[in-house]
Amino acid sequence: ILVEREAFEVGDLPATPANTVPGVVRVLLGRSALTGAEQTVELWRRERGSIHALVAGTTGGGKSNTVNVLLTGLIANGVCVVGLDCKAGETLAPWSSAAASLTSTASPKRAAPQNRPPLAIASCGNAAFAASTLARAVAWPIQVFVPEHADAALVARLSGLGANVVHCPRRNDDPPGDPCVHRFREAVRDGAIPFGVQGPENAWCLDGGRTVGWEMAYVAEHMEPPLIARLFVQVGGGAFAASLAEGFHAGGTRAALHAVQAEGCAPLAHAWQASAQYKTALDAAAHWGECMVPWSSTPTSFADGILDDETYDWVSVCRAMRASGGSPVIASEQHVREAYALAHRTTDIDVSPTGASGLAGLLAARELVSNDERVAVVFSGIRRETPKPA
Repeated sequence: ILVEREAFEVGDLPATPANTVPGVVRVLLGRSALTGAEQTVELWRRERGSIHALVAGTTGGGKSNTVNVLLTGLIANGVCVVGLDCKAGETLAPWSSAAASLTSTASPKRAAPQNRPPLAIASCGNAAFAASTLARAVAWPIQVFVPEHADAALVARLSGLGANVVHCPRRNDDPPGDPCVHRFREAVRDGAIPFGVQGPENAWCLDGGRTVGWEMAYVAEHMEPPLIARLFVQVGGGAFAASLAEGFHAGGTRAALHAVQAEGCAPLAHAWQASAQYKTALDAAAHWGECMVPWSSTPTSFADGILDDETYDWVSVCRAMRASGGSPVIASEQHVREAYALAHRTTDIDVSPTGASGLAGLLAARELVSNDERVAVVFSGIRRETPKPA
């Protein structure tokens, strides 16, 4: 949103009414100074999640006023607002009674109030470490929901960061799916703030993947031909693959997306096949229970960081694969282990088995790839406890 007084007038409406379209949050932003037409901005859509809005403008151009108008629309739509004010409370202080939580650089005592709702994440890998590290940096309590038999070293590391680690055994009355995610959702219903990496639960997490995609697209556009023809990206919950593809395809190179899962837990393949009968992936979203069936057996793989019972962002992943001519790939355990060894033998990247799973997908789908094609593989996580290959 580019704000300049000469071209745009914000706050020129008597009130910002609540949104009237189900599944969409759209707010009135102001009127065009040139045409007088009302200007709106869509900030959230059920099947896509929220967007990342960057407000830019010169000094005095109206940036703070724009933020105020956006907040008015969000709160009018019943959205829970959590604010971090880096202008010493100057911008967001008037919203202290309406927002769920506000933090200001000028008020360290307010940085960790006793009644602050905890952050919550269901993860036992890099996402949990990242979330706990960020929470510790801003003195914000966080609950990390991990499997019943989570690695002791992992739990110790999370606890050392101040996280409240909650083990999640399966309950007799649990529905199909990951019990960690069930407990996470219960915590959110009780007031915790979603801080995880499942797009439908926390759409802000998609910005990281989009940024990686944008950076890859920038590099690709400055490379000598041939263009990148295929992207092999490992998939657990699916948010990373979906957002990375969105960012990369924004650069104009429509490389085929291949979402890679291990044979010990591959629910996306069923969703891909079941959703094929519908015209679009968004149409298939209305048949979620039919398409996305939780993995029935206990997930298992050397790549233990992508063992999500459900591919939560399957709609966005399938949409990206359809649009690019891609398809899901199931990698055998042999390919997962070969990829891990190959990554360490041919690069100096200390990648984990999970992080090298995209390469396992390339090995599994080698017959689909022509010898003159250029492909991209993403290494997305470092090795921790896993020994280096011999």
